[in-house]
Amino acid sequence: MRPLIHHVSVINSDMKKSFEFYKHILGMKLVIKTVNQDDLEMYHLFFGNAKGSAGSEFTVFEMSGIPNRKFGNNSIDRTIFKVNTEESLDYWQKRLEAFDICHYGIEEYNNKKLLRFEDYDGTPLGLTIKNKDELAHNFHPNKTADIPIEHSILAIDSVHLRIPFPKASQKILKDLLKWKTCSKMIGFNKAETIILSNESTDLYQEVHLIHDNSAVPETMGIGGTHHVAFSAESYGTLMGYEEWLINYNMMSSGIKDREIFKSLYFREANRILFEIATEEMNHDILENDFADVDEYPLYLPTFLEKDREKIEYNLK
Repeated sequence: MRPLIHHVSVINSDMKKSFEFYKHILGMKLVIKTVNQDDLEMYHLFFGNAKGSAGSEFTVFEMSGIPNRKFGNNSIDRTIFKVNTEESLDYWQKRLEAFDICHYGIEEYNNKKLLRFEDYDGTPLGLTIKNKDELAHNFHPNKTADIPIEHSILAIDSVHLRIPFPKASQKILKDLLKWKTCSKMIGFNKAETIILSNESTDLYQEVHLIHDNSAVPETMGIGGTHHVAFSAESYGTLMGYEEWLINYNMMSSGIKDREIFKSLYFREANRILFEIATEEMNHDILENDFADVDEYPLYLPTFLEKDREKIEYNLK
């Protein structure tokens, strides 16, 4: 089984705004409210489906007081979520308009319908229709009071990378993660795009490699996408990925035990940060559905519990 896109992590300016957008407008579940384990003064929110499954999770780092992202290459250009039908896209276009959210209408892209939009901080996002071969029992849409379940966001469909050397990233995805090149196309602004997929009928996902050697490198900031994570089926599989990187003289972080999952980080050939994280995640899904993010308890891994009082004080 080829790895999933496990999760995508972005940088937003304010935890409350992120909660409002991803929970109340997009209808995703707040699975975990925690801290960035590399910066304990930074909130880290995990959104996802009803079970918080790998492949559905979208995480947000709160980084107030830094500049906005500046568009460029060497970047994760956009994250696309999947919904059930064309009727779902029509529903979402109307819903985004009702909340005055910037969007670009329903477009044709890669022989499918696509609705591109942005969150409150300008993070580039989108919605498209799931593949007809994907099995419905693998989706666990989050139930909300005002979004019909048949139109709920199901999972991550694809990530789009804007890069000067697409064949280099293609090689990493093929050789390390065993993803398959499925097509090439001319995308928006006549950009040559290579598309790879995990070829799964359980949760079909794609990575789109947009060739752009004219832009300057992106300056990361508010509204930027920090990294994309792929899944490892087990801890043993993760160790195999680490060994592969060592054998190919690629630097990595080494395996880190986040307690929620174990993972490692490395920069691929176009300097985009990739994470590989174990698929089975050790977290308890919150049964309560609070209206305000402040009501959610702060999850801390066991090794940080002794510092809870200090961490909570510094987060204020």
